Amino acid sequence: MEDKRKSPRVLVHWRSAIATEINGERVTTLGMTNDISGDGVSVICHRNISPNHAVTVYLLIHTGNEDNPELVFEAQGKVMNTVLSGQQGGFRLGIQFIKFVGDSKKILQKYLPKNPGYSVGYGEPPTKPVTPSAPTAPPENVAPAAEAAPAAEAAPSTETASAEDTPPVAPPPQ
Repeated sequence: MEDKRKSPRVLVHWRSAIATEINGERVTTLGMTNDISGDGVSVICHRNISPNHAVTVYLLIHTGNEDNPELVFEAQGKVMNTVLSGQQGGFRLGIQFIKFVGDSKKILQKYLPKNPGYSVGYGEPPTKPVTPSAPTAPPENVAPAAEAAPAAEAAPSTETASAEDTPPVAPPPQ
């Protein structure tokens, strides 16, 4: 199978939140990035979101800067593929970025490691919501809708709302 990506993927493990509409309700699912490029991201999460679904991707990027230690990246995207990965403990969603929100493209270009072999990790998924300044941020504590998928799609998650279904959060200042 030919790899059609325009830019190389870099292994990074950043906290993520994927917001989408399922059965008429806005649902936010937390996860961790698996890898990322300037064109898209692979996210591991507990919910299956079918291909061609429009999503909003939020990433919590650790900057290493004491004055501004974390930034929230936001982009509109489309799920290109989804795979149930027992090895990675959930669904691996391949998401193509369609539209960057605010300065997100510049943020990604600045903090994305340049070496494709580089890997950076950043904590476990958060348990409290973040309050990003962007007006398009997902609502806090959104309970997931009951998911029913056509037979052609992979089986959806049957989990109920939990602390895992909130957007990324910055750790408290130390």
